[in-house]
Amino acid sequence: MKDKIITLLKKLVSVNSIYPNEKLLAEFVMNFIKSQSSDNITIKKQLVEKNRFNILVEKGNAKKSILFYSHLDTVNSVNKKWLYDPFKLTIVKDNGYGLGSFDMKGGMAVNILTFLYYQPKNFKLKLAFVVDEENISKGGYSLLKNNFLDDVECILSPEPDFYFNGRGITIGRSGRAVYEGKIIFKSLHYALYEPKKDINYLLADFIKNLKKLYKIKNKKKRIYFYKKN
Repeated sequence: MKDKIITLLKKLVSVNSIYPNEKLLAEFVMNFIKSQSSDNITIKKQLVEKNRFNILVEKGNAKKSILFYSHLDTVNSVNKKWLYDPFKLTIVKDNGYGLGSFDMKGGMAVNILTFLYYQPKNFKLKLAFVVDEENISKGGYSLLKNNFLDDVECILSPEPDFYFNGRGITIGRSGRAVYEGKIIFKSLHYALYEPKKDINYLLADFIKNLKKLYKIKNKKKRIYFYKKN
């Protein structure tokens, strides 16, 4: 199985899926699963936005499901001083180098092969491949609104856990909220300058006070939100 994982991972790494360009990898994954699978596997696209879609796969017949979750996108290669080609998996001893090999195409390869080689008996197996995880998780948000999750009892995601040097077991993730604000201020001549009327000071003070927010867990609804002191 190790050889199969490495072979598939080489193919996944070779496909550029830097956010927001996940389409080629999504199509590769769909075609690969179709080429390896039998007729009892269902594969669907879930449109997130133009040219961006999640892939939802399932097999088996049961009332409950286990879901293997992966995201398709990677961050940019950014640093041009790579020791190895970021789009060519390079194995050095026990380490694999290539863009996304750790986060999270390695996990994606494991998810795909586990799904293909394991035959469930008392539950269904599902795969979800989502877009936009490296941005604001549009794919994950779209998935949450889909009835594909209605019968899911457990979700497994081999996403790296960076808090334990990449070797921890991830049992949950914090959510994220994005706010967009506009501060409107009157334009003044420098001759009338006062610090309290300086938009730069105002913005700096605003950012400073953001740190005073604290997190509250609503146990009843299992919702995380923020409240000002």
